[in-house]
Amino acid sequence: MKNPVGSMFFNFDAGRNVSICKINGCQKPELVGKHSSNLEKHIHARHKDEYQLLMTAKNNACKSTTSITENSTSGSVKRTAGQMSLDSMIKVTKKSIKITLSKDDIINACVEMVTVNGRPFTILHDSGFRKLLNPIIEGLPETGFSINSHNIKSHIIDKAQLIVKTIATDVANRLISLKLKTLAITELMERHSAIYLKEMVLNVLDKYGITKTQIFSITSDNAANILKMTDIIDDPSDSTENDDDFVMATNDEIEEFESNVIQAIEPEPLTKKVRCSAHTLNLCIEDGLKIRLLQNLIGRIRSVVKKIRTQKYTCILKKMGLKYAIIDVETRWTSMYDMLQRLHEIKPFCIEYQDAMPDLKLSVNDWEALKDMIDSLQPARDGIIFLQKHDITMGDFFGCWWKIISKLKKKNTALSNSIAKSMEKRQKALFENPIFSSALFMDPRFQCLLNDTSKIEAKDHLQKTWKIIEQLTGNENEANINNAQYFDAHEENVMDPDDDLESFIQSSSQNSANNMLMNMNSSQRSIAILLEEYDNTPRLHHSTDIKNYWSEHHESMPELYKLSQVVMAVPCTQVSVERSFSGLKFILSDLRTSLSPDLLESIMIIRGNNLSNK
Repeated sequence: MKNPVGSMFFNFDAGRNVSICKINGCQKPELVGKHSSNLEKHIHARHKDEYQLLMTAKNNACKSTTSITENSTSGSVKRTAGQMSLDSMIKVTKKSIKITLSKDDIINACVEMVTVNGRPFTILHDSGFRKLLNPIIEGLPETGFSINSHNIKSHIIDKAQLIVKTIATDVANRLISLKLKTLAITELMERHSAIYLKEMVLNVLDKYGITKTQIFSITSDNAANILKMTDIIDDPSDSTENDDDFVMATNDEIEEFESNVIQAIEPEPLTKKVRCSAHTLNLCIEDGLKIRLLQNLIGRIRSVVKKIRTQKYTCILKKMGLKYAIIDVETRWTSMYDMLQRLHEIKPFCIEYQDAMPDLKLSVNDWEALKDMIDSLQPARDGIIFLQKHDITMGDFFGCWWKIISKLKKKNTALSNSIAKSMEKRQKALFENPIFSSALFMDPRFQCLLNDTSKIEAKDHLQKTWKIIEQLTGNENEANINNAQYFDAHEENVMDPDDDLESFIQSSSQNSANNMLMNMNSSQRSIAILLEEYDNTPRLHHSTDIKNYWSEHHESMPELYKLSQVVMAVPCTQVSVERSFSGLKFILSDLRTSLSPDLLESIMIIRGNNLSNK
């Protein structure tokens, strides 16, 4: 079927080999040549109404061609006398399938294809895709309905706005925990001045209707580029920062960052800073790897890996059925472990070819040291993988952190001891936090590990939290409990001699000998009394699912249940933000470099919320 675009909208000048657009007001009327696809792209990009006419004409031409072909085929068959018709022997039926799809189903599928799946908008005009889509559209009862990149972009923006409204409704009058840049991913088109960055942050909060009173915590990493952003929000005169540098922050800078973040958004005193535990653990690994002998060894290993990754060696590895070497990336967690582990897997290849290929040679001591590094990094690597889960609580994080240190000390190598020492040093910034104390206080698995000072801090912060909850919900009544029940949270803890964490908790536990009455006969009691009664609650085994525990007691302890849901919702990491940034490579590909900032943000909002719901 010939594309009618040339005859409908263009005049061709053969002398100049130029097609001239006949549509009035066309800003770029001349196109080189007369190729139909180029002419159609011009109509699609610059003349939306005419493009709809073109699609209708193409569909009609396709139907007409099919009808003519069927008539000519049936008319060309001439049978001689006595010749039997095949129709008497073979019954030909047209195959068909029944598809239950609505107009909205098709639109949502196309939106998901170009957002969540990261496909370019040009796929909507690919001939193969149109052969599948056009018959479905023709079978719909709606008339005048079409699918193209123009209207799908409109649907993307509409769906993103709906998601924003839904989130804004969900967070209304509720305490929330922020991870920087999770509510929006915006391309910064201007210089990163103080006024510009401050406007971007405040605009995102305003879009969701979030007030400073609602911000319970802010989770972010320890990178200096975030410190710089906060500095220029707080001090507009500071515009000499070099945004290209990416240096890890010192402890003093971190403490200053916490106060600057709070001042920048002017929150209530309840708002607290939470550092990403996964990022902090990665910093501890980097601290451990700063041993001079290890740095020299890593340099030699990295040189060998770079050689193995060249085409000369990758071809040999492929023929031998071996995996390719992995190079470490500074900003990619666990990449050092992955590089060492993969090189150890292809060690036989290196040893076999090192005489003929000296680039692959490592000494026997180097190979032994490499194996020791893998064993020493294993606990920390497993810990980072665990911390990347999306539903871990502060208690889960504490248990994971303690296990990593315990396993590292058992390894008792220079590297493992160095990492463990760094973790014990950096954990002060993670643990000495009212939110962390509050979370462990509400977690019967680990409450017994808090000292008196931490418990006082936790109860004070929880009382402030309850006050904010009442203000947001408009409930000024004191906490009250109607059901008088005896509650015993104790579960039989079977001692596992190999469970170091359980042994540590039992040895540190100072359980009260008296079981407490969680519900007494008084009709009204303050939240302070409820927290005092919950103090020294019977301990649960560290493997207990704390979310199920509170779900089972949401009726017997409704006020404490609400507090537990707030502190357990605080994200320990900003891994989801890192995943969103990694996902940008699927969106901003070579085929999608012309996306507008608004469309890009809408795509990322849809993609982020879709992936987070899976």
